[in-house]
Amino acid sequence: MKKTLSLIILLIPIFCLSNIKLNGKLTDTNDNPIPYANIYIKNAAVGVISNLNGEFYISIPDRHIESFLVFSSIGFKSKEVLIKTFKNQENHLIKLETAIINLNEVTIKTKATNANKIVQKALDHYEDNFPTSPFIGKAFLRHTEKTKTKYKWLIDAAIEVYDPGFNHSSKEIKLNINEIKRSIDNRSIDTASIYGFYLSKIKNISFKKSLERGNNLKNEDPKEIQRSINFQDNRLSNPSKLFSSGLNVIRYYKQKDAIFDKNILKKHNFKIDTVLAYNSDEIYKIKITPKSPLAKLNKHFGKMRYPIGWIYIRAKDYAIIELDYTLIRSKGRILTHMYGSKITSSFHIKFFDFNGKMYPKHITLKKPKANNALNIIEKKIHGKKTNPEDYYYETQEIIFNDINTDISIITKKLNRLWDSNLFTPHSYNSDFWANYSSMVETNEQRILREKLEIELQK
Repeated sequence: MKKTLSLIILLIPIFCLSNIKLNGKLTDTNDNPIPYANIYIKNAAVGVISNLNGEFYISIPDRHIESFLVFSSIGFKSKEVLIKTFKNQENHLIKLETAIINLNEVTIKTKATNANKIVQKALDHYEDNFPTSPFIGKAFLRHTEKTKTKYKWLIDAAIEVYDPGFNHSSKEIKLNINEIKRSIDNRSIDTASIYGFYLSKIKNISFKKSLERGNNLKNEDPKEIQRSINFQDNRLSNPSKLFSSGLNVIRYYKQKDAIFDKNILKKHNFKIDTVLAYNSDEIYKIKITPKSPLAKLNKHFGKMRYPIGWIYIRAKDYAIIELDYTLIRSKGRILTHMYGSKITSSFHIKFFDFNGKMYPKHITLKKPKANNALNIIEKKIHGKKTNPEDYYYETQEIIFNDINTDISIITKKLNRLWDSNLFTPHSYNSDFWANYSSMVETNEQRILREKLEIELQK
């Protein structure tokens, strides 16, 4: 009975202040959840993404009461619901029907169409499909670090991202931490190594002396030790890297040392898997595999990484709708032991069509993190077993809930100080979070968070 009830979407509207709040779950006609679906206000840039279980939460400004809420996902027929109808319906079941495409047509198109040409055309139409004018996106960010079984760090935050346009360098992108909903840190990290590195890198102290001081922390200033940890966290995990670094292969396109550049076809194999429907459009689902022998991805990775993944491209204009891109270590046994994984990063980005341009909607970056690298290597050297809980895995997930292209508003906001440091304390703003659209926790995430909170209280 509980299982049956959990599959039904319950949209419970709460009308408070100036926002309409909806909690819900999106399923297909067989009651299977639809993960990472777009849920947005028609003809507006306000919306969210469903979580892995199809659940979502959206806070809708009251001015949109006469608008439609659109539910859409690749492979399904989109559905529109008048927002004001939620007022009188406490239990509202929403299901999306599978979009049917003629299998014979799919077979003909996949055989007759060259995947390399499709990908090349997508890059040729890069500035036609992506915004070349400035915009600021409001977004929800979830940062987690976990071992195999436990959360060790959780941060939920509201951020803003300024992008001057895709024809500008990603280095010009700015990110600001507006509010922090929660920040729970119970990590076990190699403080000695971090502090030693900090002294050497920032304080210009010799490597030998830095190591000595790192191994004798009782004589060091606790505030300086904390600064070293903050420095390390920002160096490795500042959320601005989701946009400015080369791992965001779409936004980094054409820039120096980019993975996606004019030689993209020499570095990857592309093959059409199938053709899917999305918002009445046909989408090519294209598989990404490495070249054989391995090709040099860029100066940084060389042939030490190889790619696998999927890219989704709209047939009518070659707009990139979605990308899954994973890099796997081809060599380096010691590094694999250090990080506990051959996967070095998994990057996902989904775009949203607004006024004829593709804006970022959902970004996820997953990667192993060497918080205890030296301890792990030392155990390996001495033939000791490593503890699975020594290995950390970081996930940063962003959902954009609004896009602003008003130049006057953008100019005004750019005059303030932008701070992308996610790891400094912020006071909790209950009024703000009462009206902010965020990513709904899955049951697994909620359990992990609650266990983390209990552990921190011990």
